Amino acid sequence: MRRIVTGLPPNAFSFLMATGILGTAFVTVGLAPIGIVLFVIATGGLLVLLAALVARVLTATTALAADLRDPSRAFGFWTVVAAFDVVVALGHALGIGWIAWLAVAVAVPVWAALTYGMLPALVLRAYRRPSAKDVDGSWFLWVVATQSVSIIASLLSAGIVAFSFWGVGVVLYFLLAGLLTARFLGTRRGPGTVAPTAWVVMGATAISALAAARIVQSGELPVVAPFVLGAGLVLWAFGTWCVPFLIVLGVVRYLVRREPIRYETGLWSVVFPLGMYATATLALATALGSPLLSGIGTAVLWIAALAWIAVAGIGAATGIRRLRR
Repeated sequence: MRRIVTGLPPNAFSFLMATGILGTAFVTVGLAPIGIVLFVIATGGLLVLLAALVARVLTATTALAADLRDPSRAFGFWTVVAAFDVVVALGHALGIGWIAWLAVAVAVPVWAALTYGMLPALVLRAYRRPSAKDVDGSWFLWVVATQSVSIIASLLSAGIVAFSFWGVGVVLYFLLAGLLTARFLGTRRGPGTVAPTAWVVMGATAISALAAARIVQSGELPVVAPFVLGAGLVLWAFGTWCVPFLIVLGVVRYLVRREPIRYETGLWSVVFPLGMYATATLALATALGSPLLSGIGTAVLWIAALAWIAVAGIGAATGIRRLRR
């Protein structure tokens, strides 16, 4: 058990992000029973992982500090914030209104600690300073976590707070997108080395679009609503444009270069963006009154569900093989 706690990957909470957002999408299309099942799974997983994280903080401080100062792993800690907020948002969609305050009590302080504690430490006291070669899809988890706070604020009818976090998230997205573009143009790195976390680049646009739709739906800031909705649609369109590119990278890696598909927590970083894209598309469909977007969102939802089942199956099979050794 101690070995598991010590080796807990920073992005372990990505499983909860994928499960929670998939549940929200199912609730949105009227399949609340599936959403309830996923909420139970996500809540149980959240409690287990939070306990493991607390144990790691108390008993494996050296390993934790090393992850916090490693540019290739540190951004995975943003999954703690995003997972908590996504699971809470699912609970809110199921009618548990008070649950949103849990995110204010837990996720927001963690977001602040990572923003104003981890990031300065990463830059000032890192074993090696971050460089363009370190930038990958996992860095966009910073955007995902920030936008998840915006969504929680919208659920609590805190319009100005929601808009502020949404704006920060959008600016962060474009800053990180510039760094990622510089990395691709300035370094030789083939498709075979592109991790599944590359899908978070699309997932960050999707949650930004969802946050925009939630701000509009809250009705708190009618003056900026047209701008926010338009920007949300632009971000959704860019995310849609990214999908074929990401699929090509996956085809080259697994079919052309024949890399075996092994279970890793990063695989949930493929499921989450698909689920988030479906949820964002459905939310925009409601805001815009678009049957086309509604159809796209529903179709992608079932694709995301199949992806969730596939990754869960790979994970279960991997776990069984390890137990038999």
